[in-house]
Amino acid sequence: VSLALLKDTEPLLGAMYYPNLNIMLSAEREQGTWLNDRKIILPPTLHYAPEHPIRISGSIGEMSKDWTAKTVKSIHTGSLCLTFLSLLSTAIQKFSTDLPECFAYIGGNTPAYDLGAGPLMWTEAGGVILDVDGKKISPYDKTYTDESGDVRISVIYLMAPTDEYGKKLLEYLTPSAILSPQTRVTKATARSKKK
Repeated sequence: VSLALLKDTEPLLGAMYYPNLNIMLSAEREQGTWLNDRKIILPPTLHYAPEHPIRISGSIGEMSKDWTAKTVKSIHTGSLCLTFLSLLSTAIQKFSTDLPECFAYIGGNTPAYDLGAGPLMWTEAGGVILDVDGKKISPYDKTYTDESGDVRISVIYLMAPTDEYGKKLLEYLTPSAILSPQTRVTKATARSKKK
């Protein structure tokens, strides 16, 4: 179960409830992230290692193959809600043994409603979200509307536990020249200009 209060497309607060694990995640802007009744903070000392499993979203299309080919261990953890939970659990030393390890997440072209409050929970816990050039971003800042009317995130973004971790991972995976922040929106932009 995932709920979020948004201003435009930006989440102000939200909660994710996992009944099978008896876990409630919640976050509010500038107030932190909570696991049930305790505040959680990501450790600032988590360092990148090539053997760390990460998740690469299939929604970034053909480019996900380029990233996966250069990744020692890529996993699919199921829904985005489960991915966010796995990210937090891994970073703070496994608060649940029922979850697969997942040290970072690479996504893009994602429906904004799918992201929900996940990125808010991640950054409020101390994590970072970077673009392919290693700059901090909010994925909600760049969106487009697809043919079905869904608002989608138009940048490829990396959710990492620390700035250093994210930049090392980007170095390892691919030169940033391979990917462009505008990769998936060229056609959508052209369509909107015609209308």
